[in-house]
Amino acid sequence: MSRVEKFKKKSLFKYIFKAAKENNNESKEEALPSEEKLNYRYSIIKAAPLTTPLDAPEPSGHAEIVNVFTDITKLVLYDRTTAEEAAASFRTKASEILARSSQ
Repeated sequence: MSRVEKFKKKSLFKYIFKAAKENNNESKEEALPSEEKLNYRYSIIKAAPLTTPLDAPEPSGHAEIVNVFTDITKLVLYDRTTAEEAAASFRTKASEILARSSQ
């Protein structure tokens, strides 16, 4: 563990201990957080700068549209249809799926 990490951990323990001491409703033993709680809080503080917000969920019907796209792509790759016909077919099928999903 580097000096910086030790300092951060030590500072975190001091902060949590001070906050626990200020709570007058609990006895000193009850006020002190367990080592597991301290480790959890430390990991949250350490990981927070490294995280990003979650992506929005996929719209309903997304999986079905991906399947249609895959099927139509295979038709083009095996010369069963032209790219223009495939695009028109995909647009029609995707519109139907989205209309069904939004109801």
